[in-house]
Amino acid sequence: MDLTQFEDLERKIIGLIERQDQLRSENSELRTRINMLEEQLASAGEENQRLQIQCGELTGNQRDRDKEEMIRHKVVDLLQRLEGL
Repeated sequence: MDLTQFEDLERKIIGLIERQDQLRSENSELRTRINMLEEQLASAGEENQRLQIQCGELTGNQRDRDKEEMIRHKVVDLLQRLEGL
């Protein structure tokens, strides 16, 4: 192996080492981003669950128009019967 080949090999090895450092840095940034996204996902899941419970409660508290109308008719009918007495 002559000196030129050795220098070419040295340059390639140095380039690979630099690329490995870049990839390690990128990997670290991506792991940090993944952790942040997992935390956001967990938080969103908790918020979703809270909102579903709240929605269920609101639905349960919602007025039933048909039921109110039926009661109104019964009250009117009873009042008319009382007036007939």
